[in-house]
Amino acid sequence: MQEGEIKRAFEILRDQALILFKYIDTFKVLYHDPDTVQLLKETAEDFFGRQLNNALLKFIILDIYKIVGPAKTAGKKNLSTQQITKLVCQNQNSDACKEILTLNQKLVEFGKKQKDVRNRIIAHFDWDTHLNDDILGGFEGEELDEFQDNLEEYFNKVGSLIGSEGFVGLYTFDPQSINKPKRDVRGLIKILERSKEAKLAPWDQVA
Repeated sequence: MQEGEIKRAFEILRDQALILFKYIDTFKVLYHDPDTVQLLKETAEDFFGRQLNNALLKFIILDIYKIVGPAKTAGKKNLSTQQITKLVCQNQNSDACKEILTLNQKLVEFGKKQKDVRNRIIAHFDWDTHLNDDILGGFEGEELDEFQDNLEEYFNKVGSLIGSEGFVGLYTFDPQSINKPKRDVRGLIKILERSKEAKLAPWDQVA
């Protein structure tokens, strides 16, 4: 495979990972702060607490597994960190590739934890899961933070090795920026807070 094709594949996967990060950040802003969770519950519990929460979780879990998934499925190549790692570091023993291989392995291990959820809830309506209320794996907040750190470092190191941009300069997230006016989910939270202060929430009390 030509170097230009590897670089293009890397950049496409990196851009998909950037999209995933935006969804993860949205999830964190909405559901990692108890006060925000309570605000959303008072505003529209069914939408924020069930519909949007479930939709975000399904997207995040599915994309995590796709991004760090196997290099091939049924004999066909996948665009994933495993495939990129194989192409970039095959027959290489440099320190950079050793670090990339280690990072990729951490990503793969995290991805494996999501596979059961993907198979039993997202890809299929698993019988035992839905009838017996089986508890599935997933991730804790700290695990998700570690995954993001590892994925960001992975793309930065591979990008540096092949002469492409990683996450540096393309991705920034400041949890404290929730206090700054923005036209995104953080701006929405500020609007809901002001509505609550003005006693306009919950919506079922509005004529």
